[in-house]
Amino acid sequence: MPGMELETSARDGHVVVALRGELDVSDAAGVEAAIAAVVVPGQSLIIDMSALDFMDCASLAALLRVQGLARSFGGDVVLAGPPRRARRLLVLSGQDQVFRVHPSVEAAVASLGSRRKLYAVPGQR
Repeated sequence: MPGMELETSARDGHVVVALRGELDVSDAAGVEAAIAAVVVPGQSLIIDMSALDFMDCASLAALLRVQGLARSFGGDVVLAGPPRRARRLLVLSGQDQVFRVHPSVEAAVASLGSRRKLYAVPGQR
């Protein structure tokens, strides 16, 4: 994924997927597959968007598909720290009403705290 970096970590028992760079149509499918690979039944994912420089509609569609997958397994996708441009895209498309959006990863973790279960994060022990 040339313009995009993706890092997966655990935070207080939740998987956090941090996105950095420009997320556009050329990277959307790869990012979708990488995030979908860490979906665990009954769990919610936190997508840290704070380091995104750009996000287009194709990328938003990819996140919506991952959210659909997570929800079909009893979980969800929670967005954390979307920058101004990404928030604008969420609002203009009405998807700010579909995703739970929090100002930071910490706020997202706190909102999920009562439903916390330990994730198995690939490559981490």
